[in-house]
Amino acid sequence: MPDMSIAERFTALHDRVSVVGQNILARIDTRIEEVRMEMREGFAQVDQRFEQIDQRFERVEGSLTEIKALLVGMGAQAPDSRVN
Repeated sequence: MPDMSIAERFTALHDRVSVVGQNILARIDTRIEEVRMEMREGFAQVDQRFEQIDQRFERVEGSLTEIKALLVGMGAQAPDSRVN
């Protein structure tokens, strides 16, 4: 660098800083994309789990409806008031 003018040195320094900045931005972009993919996978797992829970609740509701029908068929009636 001793044979370079001050303007050339500033330009070289600017070019180096620019390259370093581009490398940092590329790493950040890569990491952000990795995090997005991890989040998508995690949300997909959560969605799948909620779907399973919904299916279980539907089965429970169906079972309760069947039990209620059996009780009504046996002449059972709901109490007029509850005692706590």
